Amino acid sequence: IQLVHAFNDAAGEVRLGYTFDAGPNAVLLVQRQHAAQALAAVLKHFPPPAGAEAGFVNRAELSELAARTDLPPGFDARFPMAPQPGAVRRIYHTRVGGGAA
Repeated sequence: IQLVHAFNDAAGEVRLGYTFDAGPNAVLLVQRQHAAQALAAVLKHFPPPAGAEAGFVNRAELSELAARTDLPPGFDARFPMAPQPGAVRRIYHTRVGGGAA
């Protein structure tokens, strides 16, 4: 939740939203043009554990794009949390519709 607010504050506009599914899973909502930047922020602070990088994000092309994408200026100052490897088990990117495919 704090990451989302810090991301939006740094961007100067609402680019990222959140909700929770029926269980404990956070769901991030982002428009396509900001997906790589949002994923870059998540991966910076919630990376996979060492050796578990393959398949951590279900869309390799988005993960590769995120690795080359800059975060909004000032994001690091607004969200100075140290990386928490393994805190997130997996990231699924999907589009609005019937769910993960």
